[in-house]
Amino acid sequence: MYIEINGVSKQFMHNESPIMALKDINLTIEKGEFISFLGPSGCGKTTLLNMLAGYDKPTEGEIKIGSKVVEEPSIKRVTVFQGYGLLPWRTARKNIELGLESLKMKKKERKQVVDHFIDMVGLTDFADHFPYEISGGMRQKVAIARALAVDPEIIFMDEPFNALDLISRSIIQKSILDFWNERKKTIIFVTHFLNEAIKLANRIVIFSPYPGRIVRILDVPPGAKIDDSPEYQEIKNEIISVCEVLS
Repeated sequence: MYIEINGVSKQFMHNESPIMALKDINLTIEKGEFISFLGPSGCGKTTLLNMLAGYDKPTEGEIKIGSKVVEEPSIKRVTVFQGYGLLPWRTARKNIELGLESLKMKKKERKQVVDHFIDMVGLTDFADHFPYEISGGMRQKVAIARALAVDPEIIFMDEPFNALDLISRSIIQKSILDFWNERKKTIIFVTHFLNEAIKLANRIVIFSPYPGRIVRILDVPPGAKIDDSPEYQEIKNEIISVCEVLS
């Protein structure tokens, strides 16, 4: 397996009292999968994502990627955060170029790559604007384009579409799916929106409320990607039934 999560638990301290955020997480992920972590707020989805990305470490257990224990972040793995993380003194284009510069990509090639992803997220008319000159949704589009532009092996996405309006959200969802279908990158996507998880993922990992445990893993058939198809309704009803038991 490409990614192995073995017996992972995470405990935090709050006012000198231990709080168990995640408990005994076991999961394997194959290379090229699109996985959605689905569950209520506070169930540890983002905590697990941060440990996978190397920004935090488990209290118990271990996480391996490509048979190596994850100890720190890697340029081969990128994260799209909810908070954008853009450099305010760089334009949208220059923010997207940042990772390509670190890869020592030539200027002409950088422009071609950046132009492609600017067009993909619908920011052609705002490429030379600074972050303070564009909306929150546009800033998130820049962050998404920046992550995809470096052609990483793994993309971690922490509720990346929350700042987008419904139309932009739908367009970017399709763009991400097209990107995944074309390049088969491993994507791990945190959401608490049931429809979004079904539309994007080929597997959905459902978490219990705090402390977070994996309660069900569902395969998403291709037919479920079509709204109101029998397959969509079937998996939607199954997720709802699981969540009702947990509530």
